[in-house]
Amino acid sequence: PQIMKPSRQPSIALIPCAGKAARLGNLDRSKELLRVSELLPARPYAHGIETLLDLALQNCSGVGVRRAVIPIRSCKADLAGSLARDKRFNVFLSVVSLERTESVLETVKAALPCISGQHTLLVFPDILFLPVDAFSRAADAYASSGADVFLGLIPTDRPDKYDMVSLGPAGRIQDILIKDPAAGHLRFGWSFAIWSPRFTRFCAAQLEHKKTQKPENTHIGHLIRAALHQGIAVDGIAFPNGIQLDLGTWEDLRRAPAMFSGE
Repeated sequence: PQIMKPSRQPSIALIPCAGKAARLGNLDRSKELLRVSELLPARPYAHGIETLLDLALQNCSGVGVRRAVIPIRSCKADLAGSLARDKRFNVFLSVVSLERTESVLETVKAALPCISGQHTLLVFPDILFLPVDAFSRAADAYASSGADVFLGLIPTDRPDKYDMVSLGPAGRIQDILIKDPAAGHLRFGWSFAIWSPRFTRFCAAQLEHKKTQKPENTHIGHLIRAALHQGIAVDGIAFPNGIQLDLGTWEDLRRAPAMFSGE
């Protein structure tokens, strides 16, 4: 009998929501609950899409992901209340509550036991991007790639805000420059990722060895770069005509309607 290969489609999503949104200062709600109708007034709305988190969950559902692990800071009461609506877009939500977290890596570390053994889709709800089918195209490419980490690569002119990716002649990822203003010669930053159980194990081992993270080493990109340099296969799919926007500042929030008006 023919032996069936295990599926490499992402089966679970990791959606970090524990940030403080410090650069947005007097925001009246958790950033993940910002209203899509205000940020993207030209967007043709699907049923039930109200917030950035809704949009992220819809994107997960669209590629067949049926469970999402969502680490949140315990003080974000409005977000906790929203997540109490247990199942949206046919995605079951597993909330990991953290009293405090100093970095995205601490947040991810707390969620690793929940994603162990599964192909994972990493989604940042505060990064908007096009094309709308980026997740599905990336999931298909990942399934046939054999890579342990697969990045969604979208052009950006803000190397100080993104992990910029250096591509080799065959399109393979050679290096990642993390939020480096001097990386302006690079075209693509990564905005989401899909990774294998092997990379989850690598993250757990790395974070266990580094009990105290230095402030400059607080990004997932550092783990991906370390994996790349240790021989773990890191690949990606580029969307040359795509656009992306990290909603980290008031300036970025104001840019969103114009940037995405033609979608």
